[in-house]
Amino acid sequence: MALGRLAAARRWVPSISVVHGTFLESRVPGGALFALAEAPFAWISRRTVVVNGDDARFYRRLCRQGSVIQAPAGGAGVKVRLAGTSAPPVPTALYLGRLASDKNLDFLIDAWVEARRRVPDLQLRIVGEALEGDPPWVMPELAGLDHARWTDDPSAEIDQAAALVTASGREGFGMVVAEAVCAGIPVVAVENRGTREIARQVDTGLTMVPLDARRFADALVAAVGHERRPRPDLRARWGVDATVAFHVGVIAECVGRRVERNGRTKDLPGRPETT
Repeated sequence: MALGRLAAARRWVPSISVVHGTFLESRVPGGALFALAEAPFAWISRRTVVVNGDDARFYRRLCRQGSVIQAPAGGAGVKVRLAGTSAPPVPTALYLGRLASDKNLDFLIDAWVEARRRVPDLQLRIVGEALEGDPPWVMPELAGLDHARWTDDPSAEIDQAAALVTASGREGFGMVVAEAVCAGIPVVAVENRGTREIARQVDTGLTMVPLDARRFADALVAAVGHERRPRPDLRARWGVDATVAFHVGVIAECVGRRVERNGRTKDLPGRPETT
């Protein structure tokens, strides 16, 4: 992003920085490095688009007033179908995502084992694979634990779940969490920037807990018995059409503008470059 901003500024072309993820909450060196790299260059962008309020506060300290905008639905838009109102015959906690150690999957399994002591038929279904470069994670062999590779129909997986679970410590805006909430499936999640942002916008359907296996298990047991409540209103507000319209509006604001530098004024090209 820094290189893109500098290249655009050199050509007097406005740049739009879209920060779909977040490294700012990470407790690893990469998080500090990202913040240090952004601090001197973020102000160059004509608009900076972020996906949660915590990131917005970071960028508003660095950027021009009014230039930081928060995108709806993680900037991508939900596509999930509304789930049925009847619960599946076998209660299943669903994890849908990458298989990597930074996703705290061992923690999820420990919490599920604890919850299973109170709900003996509770299954845990893990859907996903490791990506190249992911920190390796080895799945244990346990009764009630099921694994499937990436799916082309996440809506079907969500519809068959009694609850969706995630324990990631770093998310800009958890799309699978947003999709499950829209579909009406209860979600139990570890608190991070993304889940905090979703909790600010929804009143029911999401339970946030700290990284404590017993408390996570308590929340999971409660979620499994929770009534399904599909949210067509939320899906419309977070849907792809609404999100695309948002991005089009941000780009349109940068078209046809004039810039001033060192007392000189220059017309911008009709089509801005984006980074």
